[in-house]
Amino acid sequence: DPSFEEMAYGYLDADEFEFIEIHNPGTTTYALDDLRFVDGVDFDFTRSSMSRLSPGASLLVVKNRVAFEMRYGKGLPIAGEFTGNFSNSGERVALADRENQVLIEFSYDDGDSVFKNGDGSGYTLIAAGDADNPNEETYWKTSDDIGGSPGQHSELHSYERLVPDITLERDRILIECSVPVTGLFGLFVTEDLQLEEWHLSQSRNQEASNERLEFEVKASMEFPMRFFQIRMINASP
Repeated sequence: DPSFEEMAYGYLDADEFEFIEIHNPGTTTYALDDLRFVDGVDFDFTRSSMSRLSPGASLLVVKNRVAFEMRYGKGLPIAGEFTGNFSNSGERVALADRENQVLIEFSYDDGDSVFKNGDGSGYTLIAAGDADNPNEETYWKTSDDIGGSPGQHSELHSYERLVPDITLERDRILIECSVPVTGLFGLFVTEDLQLEEWHLSQSRNQEASNERLEFEVKASMEFPMRFFQIRMINASP
């Protein structure tokens, strides 16, 4: 529900703060131009301020940008505003392409236990990925905090910023850092930070925490590598 401060600014309806988050956990950059929500709410990505979704990146589609930024702050990756509202009792949500081929769809019902926990209480529903089918309850979890963490994914992958050491040895570059948690990490590279397009160069499975994670790159490689970062494969850039 709106806080007293939010109501003082005229936001009396909790629906004004609704948002959808789309996260790309893979290694491929996706073009968004042809996509649109066809059920649940309406939004066409041809009107979006974002045209691509890079590996590990997230975007947000919100009901009311001003209300959303008042609650969550500015600077988050907002692609635009949707029209319509999510039904509180349950409905089908679907994302389709220009040819009306459905890419993602699922239905929620506040009679199911996991969805009931997010019904009106202010907790968000997160795709935890423990199941392959988003229509299964085990696919979802509720956020740890009221309001969730839009655009951050901190609840799925919480770890400190990784600070690498770089060593140049003749024709190779050694990049390594200490990693506080286990998991699948990747070396992502880009030629231009403004493009928001990171390419996965290499990946390593870190089986023990607080050990050194190492990547080796040929100094003469043609792949654009002006900037790089080390992070979990499915974490945000």
